[in-house]
Amino acid sequence: MAAHSGWPEKRIRQLLKDGKLRHLRIGSNFYLPRNAIEEFVSDNMVAPSVRPCHSTGRE
Repeated sequence: MAAHSGWPEKRIRQLLKDGKLRHLRIGSNFYLPRNAIEEFVSDNMVAPSVRPCHSTGRE
């Protein structure tokens, strides 16, 4: 999964340990749906804040 996502294996293991990635655990093995990382990114995406433009006084 790490190779497909481009994410470090350590990060994926930590997300699994924290229960933040959807997965199936059988014994000590973790099985992730193909779209588990895409779901995680989508669910945790932060929208950009909209800030008003400040005038420089040079119009």
